Amino acid sequence: MTASSMPIPRRDLLSAASLLRQGESARTELLRLTDEELAVLTAETDGGPTVWAPWSEEHADHLESALPSVRRILLARNNLVPEGYAAPLEDREVEGDPARLVPEPRLAGILLLRRSAEQVTVVERSVSIEETFHRSRRYYYHQSPGIALEEYVNPEGVHSFAVLPVPAIGPLLAELIDPHGVAHTDGEESLLPLAADGSFPVGEHLLDDTRVFTRATASGPGGRLLATVNLHATSDSFHMSEPVLDDDGQPEALRTAELSSQGLLETLMLLVSSDDDFAASAHPGSDGKG
Repeated sequence: MTASSMPIPRRDLLSAASLLRQGESARTELLRLTDEELAVLTAETDGGPTVWAPWSEEHADHLESALPSVRRILLARNNLVPEGYAAPLEDREVEGDPARLVPEPRLAGILLLRRSAEQVTVVERSVSIEETFHRSRRYYYHQSPGIALEEYVNPEGVHSFAVLPVPAIGPLLAELIDPHGVAHTDGEESLLPLAADGSFPVGEHLLDDTRVFTRATASGPGGRLLATVNLHATSDSFHMSEPVLDDDGQPEALRTAELSSQGLLETLMLLVSSDDDFAASAHPGSDGKG
């Protein structure tokens, strides 16, 4: 996840800094956008990360025809305005082409934070309801002051944005991942080998009794994978699982362990911590970290 190679407008930097200040002490909700609105905004600005867009995926055949109408709505709401119109209203000089469309300041700050993160944590949560898993995703775009932009995507393709301190992410996720409080005990690690057909036993069906399955991944600069973990909340216990790779980087087994609430929190806090912390990561059940 890298910033654009083009110079970043000063107004965007100021808007992003203002948003980060709002997230210094507590989680602050910002705004909501649909898949289609976000597609138009990223196309009209400097692009952005590729995220889950469930409505757009389901209606792919109609998406392109819908975008011009969505663009008109954003213009009518002044979410997008010509630079030559925005500059006098914001009491500043025109930057670049006065005809280019720019998002209103708060949107500009959100879009900049999305595409300039130094680390990104992605959390996909699947909840079992009547034997069907219902998915949602959260993206955390980490910034250097220890504050993150949160993008929550629900199954209807609505993206909700908030800013919050990085230390607040772990406790927030712990409540979502273990909603019924079944994480009681830290257990010994065990290894599950590959299945006879060579398949890798990972996913929400690893444990037959999984009620909430979460896959969390952290990536650093250039998309470099830092860590990944699978978390399983069953009817009465909580488990983590992560792949064990061979010398060629291919999965050969699955490491699993039961987690307590403290073990879960420490696992999540390590996942969302800084890049340097991953070098010394330990597995749950050894010294409490993982």
